Amino acid sequence: GGYIAETSGHSRAATVDLTLLDCRTGPCAPVDMGTDFDFFGPRAHTDAPEISAAQRSHRQHLRQAMARHGFANYPMEWWHFTLQPEPAPTTAYDVPVR
Repeated sequence: GGYIAETSGHSRAATVDLTLLDCRTGPCAPVDMGTDFDFFGPRAHTDAPEISAAQRSHRQHLRQAMARHGFANYPMEWWHFTLQPEPAPTTAYDVPVR
């Protein structure tokens, strides 16, 4: 598996990319997850050993919250989650975009 899929669950509305926001002390701001999303390198792996304990905790919190709602994490990207079972895994939609 690589970072860019030939076909994507995103186009079937089964996959989402997301992060956590901290809204406790003012305007909401992204939580430090160790990398930006769409950073393609080993530090982006969900269980990357070189991130801080706080960053690891944030990633675990996100993964656990998404798992409670039926989403599985793609281990090479901490931000990437797909609904399981995926409703239409072999469907390639051909929808006009305006």
